[in-house]
Amino acid sequence: MYIAIVTRYAIASIILSEYSMKNETRADVSFELDDNNKLNVRVDTERLTLESVTAEDAKTYYDNLWSDRSVMELYATGSTQNLQYAKERVDTWVERYKKNDAFSSLTVRKNDDDSFVGQVVAGYGEQVGQSELAYLFAKKNWKQGYGSEAVGAVVNSWVAEVVQRDYRVNKKSDNPKGEKFTSIFAVARPDNPASVRILENTCKMHKYDEQEKFGHSRNYYKKDITSSR
Repeated sequence: MYIAIVTRYAIASIILSEYSMKNETRADVSFELDDNNKLNVRVDTERLTLESVTAEDAKTYYDNLWSDRSVMELYATGSTQNLQYAKERVDTWVERYKKNDAFSSLTVRKNDDDSFVGQVVAGYGEQVGQSELAYLFAKKNWKQGYGSEAVGAVVNSWVAEVVQRDYRVNKKSDNPKGEKFTSIFAVARPDNPASVRILENTCKMHKYDEQEKFGHSRNYYKKDITSSR
């Protein structure tokens, strides 16, 4: 039994390492506007497809992510959320796409069977020109390298496309034109090694601070956009 467990985790580590090493491989990224000026984003990797979130994804997000204690344990406050929260968050992201705003959520699915994997968000940040990166993956998809593959595609390919198209971040009522996109940042708990590996190894983000928030220590990571192009 012990040998089997060790082998399983060794294999998982190898898979994660393999996909971390692929961060130089560019994903295929497409940005298309429909007749109503709604932005549709698609990112294709070796095993995954990332697409603009839709209103229909709210229940899927809730069932697989926000209602699962094991998924939410190391994320933000560590608390699960209700279905109404899921609908409101998804509505916010959908509205951004309707306004041709690229800084929103991408739903991640497997290429082979279209099954749900998780989400990656490159949203608004608290600092000028900053986008906050966040991600959650359904528990059944852990330890298969999907996190590195999906998040790496966003940081290493989606970002470059956003910069090339000059999409602006942090569009708000007092600044509807937004700000020039200059950096992306993310937060991970030190006791979440999978997330730390994604940010440090796959995304090559720089840890610049460590603070306590929501009762736990948090690593703060940043990557200047000029260094990601």
